[in-house]
Amino acid sequence: MLNIAAAAALHRTAELRSEIKQALANGLTTDEVRDILNEVAIHADSSVADCVRIAEQALTDPQQ
Repeated sequence: MLNIAAAAALHRTAELRSEIKQALANGLTTDEVRDILNEVAIHADSSVADCVRIAEQALTDPQQ
């Protein structure tokens, strides 16, 4: 969870995709990923639109 938040806050899109895939494989739910990104958007005080887009892609097609 922390790795997803850090990658999103730092706009590390490649790492974010990888962290989301690993988290899903380890049992994190899609709702939990969305909650993490919502918290980052609120507390990082920055636009995370690219990260949200990448997360949505990873959540809809984790095999990609």
